[in-house]
Amino acid sequence: MLAKAHKIVSRRTEGQELANDNPFDRMTYDLIDLCDGSAYNRDNWVSHIGCAKSGFQLGTTHCTKSEALAILDATIDFVEA
Repeated sequence: MLAKAHKIVSRRTEGQELANDNPFDRMTYDLIDLCDGSAYNRDNWVSHIGCAKSGFQLGTTHCTKSEALAILDATIDFVEA
């Protein structure tokens, strides 16, 4: 059976701020569930972090969802250093 989407939902808002001239001033974060353990070492989650100004992209795989906060904190510490 095929389903038809009656409403398209976008994550983008009309009032988003644009990145200024400083790298890492505006960053995005996505937590991706792989469900099937298809990442390296059978990890189930991917933390994806990106910088709007420089285009820097960082992807990290991890086994549990609870590890995401530690990865995010480590990335913030790296950027601030």
